[in-house]
Amino acid sequence: MSAVVDLGPLIAAGSAGPVDPVLAATVAASHPIVLLPVRVETRYVGTATGGRELLVRVWPDQVHVDAHDPRLTAAEADAGRQFWLAEWRC
Repeated sequence: MSAVVDLGPLIAAGSAGPVDPVLAATVAASHPIVLLPVRVETRYVGTATGGRELLVRVWPDQVHVDAHDPRLTAAEADAGRQFWLAEWRC
């Protein structure tokens, strides 16, 4: 697992001013910034000071998966036979 990098300074700087070059190099070199298919979950939680904090969870998804095997497994073939035997008896 990679280390967590605080992207806050990069996001806060944006186009408003210069970005810390050390932070930018760290992120660019070790962390992909492309967010391909992901699921994002958010919720607010209360803080100890009475405020609210937004929690964000990002779940990565598999990309470009082409693993469909048109052949049936033994378990799939057996399940199909059981289904049709049950249907034909009705």
